[in-house]
Amino acid sequence: MKEGLLKVRMENQSALDQFKQTMESFLQRLKQTGDVQAFRSKEEAKSAMDQLREGMEKFQGQMKKIGEDMVSLDEKIREGFTGVRDELGSMIKFSYSDLEKKLASLEARVKTLEKMVLP
Repeated sequence: MKEGLLKVRMENQSALDQFKQTMESFLQRLKQTGDVQAFRSKEEAKSAMDQLREGMEKFQGQMKKIGEDMVSLDEKIREGFTGVRDELGSMIKFSYSDLEKKLASLEARVKTLEKMVLP
C-alpha cells in the first residue's frame, strides 16, 4: 500500500509539475502578450499625442499668422483713414479758400456799388 501511495503520489507530483510548467509557460506568454499590447497602447498613445501636438502647433501657427494679418490690416485701415482725412481736409481748406475769395470779391463789388449809389 505504501508503494502504491508513493507511486500515486509521484504520478500526481509529476502531473502537478507538468501542469505547473504548462501554467507558467502560459502565464509567461500571456504576460509577454500583455506587455506587447501595453507597448502597442503606449506607442499608439504616443503617436496620438504627437499628432495632437502637431495639430496644436499648426493651429498656433495659423493663429499667429491671423494675428499678423490682423495687425497688417489694421495698419492699412489706419493709413486709409489718414489718407481720407488728409484728402477731406484739403478739400475743405480748398472750399473755404474758394469761398473766402468769392466773399472778398462780393464785398469789393458791394463797396463799389455803395460808392456809386451813396456819394
